[in-house]
Amino acid sequence: MKQIDEIDRLNEKSKTFHILKGTEVDILADGQLDFPERVLEKLEFVVAGVHSSFKQERKKMTQRIHPRPGKSSYARSRSSLWKTLGGREPYDVDLEEVMETAHRFGKALEINAYYERLDLNDIHCRKAKEMGVRVAIGTDAHHIDQMWMMSLGVAVARRGWLGPTDVLNTLPLKALMDWCPKNPMTRIA
Repeated sequence: MKQIDEIDRLNEKSKTFHILKGTEVDILADGQLDFPERVLEKLEFVVAGVHSSFKQERKKMTQRIHPRPGKSSYARSRSSLWKTLGGREPYDVDLEEVMETAHRFGKALEINAYYERLDLNDIHCRKAKEMGVRVAIGTDAHHIDQMWMMSLGVAVARRGWLGPTDVLNTLPLKALMDWCPKNPMTRIA
């Protein structure tokens, strides 16, 4: 909450830039998010990902990672939607169903450009575009020296035939803010 207040103060002072309020949250095994709604409602974007309980059966995992209607616009499961390259196996999820729900509620999916992840892939990006689902490109960087990986995500988006209007990162601020949903979060049953 202190960060949110500080960002609001900085945005009020600035005439040249706008800092977006956002966070990454964990999608818990029961589908709940690990931040309370009273915090999420104050944010402009949320990136939600699965970080544990990877072996749930397909239907349960798909329901778990469904995008929810409401204020938080989030990309589902940047943390190992697919397998890590040379690492753990992917979890079982019906991505087309997740994309259909994302389209219905105006949510985005994320290309995780971290070189050991690189999910969504180009085929998924193309499918998202065909379904009218926007994509965000993120690096999953934990240090400034890892920001170079953004170019890997851009390459995936290009291979998937995504254009500037398909990628949230390329939208002008007003268009991005208009895209972000305005109503409180609720859970898809």
